[in-house]
Amino acid sequence: RINSASRVLWTIFPFAASSTGDGNDLSSGGDCTLRTPDLSLGPTTPTFSATFPGTDTGNVVSKLTQYLSGLAAAEEYSDPIDPRRFTVVTHYPHVSGKKLDNDYDYHHGIVAIRNPLTALPNYHQHIFEHWNGEALTAEGKTTKEERRAPLPDWEAWRDEHFARQMEEWKNFVAFWLDRIYPGKRLLFSYEELIDKRKGPEIAKRINSYIKNKIEVGGEFALPEGEVACTWNKIINAGGNVAQYAVAAESDDRPYTPDQTDLALRIMLELRDKYSDEKEFVDVLDMYIDQIENDDGGNNRSGGSVLVSSASPPVVKEATIVEATSLSTVKEQPLQEPQAQ
Repeated sequence: RINSASRVLWTIFPFAASSTGDGNDLSSGGDCTLRTPDLSLGPTTPTFSATFPGTDTGNVVSKLTQYLSGLAAAEEYSDPIDPRRFTVVTHYPHVSGKKLDNDYDYHHGIVAIRNPLTALPNYHQHIFEHWNGEALTAEGKTTKEERRAPLPDWEAWRDEHFARQMEEWKNFVAFWLDRIYPGKRLLFSYEELIDKRKGPEIAKRINSYIKNKIEVGGEFALPEGEVACTWNKIINAGGNVAQYAVAAESDDRPYTPDQTDLALRIMLELRDKYSDEKEFVDVLDMYIDQIENDDGGNNRSGGSVLVSSASPPVVKEATIVEATSLSTVKEQPLQEPQAQ
């Protein structure tokens, strides 16, 4: 844990907790040491780290934010939430999220968006393992392939819940765009965060946001030369202390033409509503292009559409070092939303 003395040393000698490499050698992981995230010295206005369920199965966004800031995170189900934790990981307003007490105002937010057509299979897989995990373990099924939900299970869940989940995705996006002033909100795509070319630049944006927009912790943000190295060690399995690997997601989770049409309509509605939000519009344009291009070889009058997942891989589960005790955000089985 970082004590007060080491914090003082960090403000004076920012490289004291890490090596002097420039962190740009992404293939080897660079030359840097990850700092152990700690509590802030005093209470801070919470910064929400918001993702739609199935977006970030490895909690990469939160882990990266913690290592860049040197400050620990809390999850939305913590009771109470320690105000000395820098970020609050949340899926709100999705039904699996939790509305926080009125004492918390939504002033700051780091929002990672993912194409819902690749996020939803991850969310379904989580639900499948929630209900079948003990039985799968008892049967000796331990590998990812053995525990994967059968295709008929996916198709049945998809057909029952797709329209509702797309509405949830639409409401999630609108909530965070409407609630937090653009100057205090950082939005990016999860696909770009884990991309080997664009990811380090997204990490630099997160680091700059930490340094410039947040009252507590700015002095602990990493020197820019170490950001790419830190990104590599969190994302890339080749990093010295990487705890999980990025693997290509299977693309055998199809959608019907009607379902892809609904997804496109919702994205176009959002694009029109938030036409002045350039970063968000750029993300939506990427998803719209992905859907239209992947659908180009399919007959929209019938059959199923496969949405390629070559760009957005799945990140295996991981836990941050014991000092932070940050667990995965709880995603509950589908249920009726509580009155809010």
